[in-house]
This record gives sequence, structure tokens and C-alpha cells, in this order.
Amino acid sequence: MISGGAGFRDPAPLWFCCAVGLSRQRRFFGNTRMRPVVPAPSLPCGMCPAAGVRSGRTYSRMRVSAGAFLIVIPASRALAHARQALTRVRRPTDGFRRFQEFSMSLSELRNSLPDYAKDLKLNLDSVLSDAGSPGVDAKQIRAIALACAIASRYKPFAAAVEEFAAEKLSPEEINGAKAAAAVMAMNNIYYRATHLIQNEEYGQLRAGLRMNVMANPGIDKMTFELASLAVSAINGCGACMDSHEKVLRKHEISAQGVQSALKIGAVVHAVAVTLEQM
Repeated sequence: MISGGAGFRDPAPLWFCCAVGLSRQRRFFGNTRMRPVVPAPSLPCGMCPAAGVRSGRTYSRMRVSAGAFLIVIPASRALAHARQALTRVRRPTDGFRRFQEFSMSLSELRNSLPDYAKDLKLNLDSVLSDAGSPGVDAKQIRAIALACAIASRYKPFAAAVEEFAAEKLSPEEINGAKAAAAVMAMNNIYYRATHLIQNEEYGQLRAGLRMNVMANPGIDKMTFELASLAVSAINGCGACMDSHEKVLRKHEISAQGVQSALKIGAVVHAVAVTLEQM
């Protein structure tokens, strides 16, 4: 039995539990402006209408839209749906797990790595430290790590690395690291292809692709080059790696500095891949 006006859709499965009911508002009410509110005061439980079945009653009741509608559903059905709701709450969905991951810090994600990836835990600690990455400074370590995390395409990990990078980098420098990942995502595909195709004619053609950000990335030029080198390693573009390595060595970045950038890229990518499979 339903008392109320037009606009209701499929009232049979209607049930409410404050843990999940609000998220199902649109599913049950469509595009109407009705909003579920707390159970009617006659119900002894403010959590679930199924608990409002009183002695001698066969129905459970709940008010909707500030009393404009009175929904009456069989108590047995309310109880069944309430049990379903509680089961869903006990077993988080993939979306909820992803939300939890987005709120985790870098150290928490690192600690969540499985035992078979213990080497990655140790390597991550090493390459993100000054001692473990000789030839590059703390800002460069963080910029390289952020660009590589973005290139590794696992958003919760990239978000955690960005939080870690923000400890030393300004917002402009954060954007510079992101710019390295963005422009390399384009360049690495194009130049890898023209390098691998045996017909040299394609390599002699003008690319005609905008890369203005490389002239003023918002971050130190050599830091941008280090991040670009590491991202190019992840994306597998030999031509780009050769180009960035030559610029770095020309500007007196040591072989150890280049190696450190490559190590950061390798470890960050491996951690992202492992976390995504969990």
C-alpha cells in the first residue's frame, strides 16, 4: 500500500537503511525532488525501518519528503532488504575500496604491498631518499616520482605520490612534473613509432605537434628533463631517452643522476603495477 502523489517508480523494492539508503535515492525516486528522511517517530529505531515492526503489526513505516509521502511496505520484505543492506555494508564494493585507497598516504600504500613485493617496499624507500638516489636532490626526486606515478596510470598511487611531492615542491613545480608526464605521453608514442619504422622518411618529416610547455614548464629545466627521461623509460621510447640523456649530460648532470632517475621510474612503475593488481 502506498499513499502519496505521482512520480513513484517501482515501489516494491523500496527499503531504507541510513548506511546505504541515501545513495539509492535517484534509483527509487527518479528525477523527482523527494528526498528520504529519517524514519517516522513512531519507529523505535532511527537506523532502519525494518526495526520498526511493532508487536501485532505486519507493516513497517517510514516518512518521506517531510511527511508528504507515507510509504508502507510489508515487514518481511523490509527485513529481507535490510539484511541485504547490512551485508553490502560489511562487504565494501570496489568503488568504496578505491575511495579508501585514494585517502591513503604513500607510506600506507607502501605498507599494503604484499609479501611477494617486499623488495619493492625496500626499493621504494631507497630511491625516494637522498642517499638512495645520488646525483639528484630532494626536489628532483619528488618531481621524477610524481611524473612516473602519473605515467604508471594508477590514480590512488599517483595521488599519494603527489601528496609526498608537495612536501618540497610548490604548486607550480607540481604542475611542471605533471606537464612532463603529459607531454611525454604524446612524444613517446610519436617518436617511438618514427624511430621503429624502418622507413627513415617519417623521421625527417616535421612533427607539427605543439610542445610549448617544454620551453617554460614551471619547474627547473634539468628537473623537467630528468622527469621526462624517466617517463620515456616507462613508455619505452628509445629515441626520447637518447635525446633527454644527451641534454642532461651536456648540462653536467652526472651518470649517477641519470641512473637515479631511471631507478626511480623503474621502482615507481613496479609499485603502481603491483598495487593495481591487489
